[in-house]
Amino acid sequence: MRKLKAQGIYTAFPDRINIDVTELGLGKKIAVEDVKVEGLKFVNPADACVAEVKATRQSKQA
Repeated sequence: MRKLKAQGIYTAFPDRINIDVTELGLGKKIAVEDVKVEGLKFVNPADACVAEVKATRQSKQA
């Protein structure tokens, strides 16, 4: 997901939100509820996937 809908005071909105995915393992995901930004409330469903690590088609065939 590249964009999230959020509510808050306009001065609390950052230009960009960086999410570190280096610790995610295969089959793991980051949901909207895992993204925390002070002063903002996300409107998207809490269980919506922001980032997920999936196996490639080639690795599934092996």
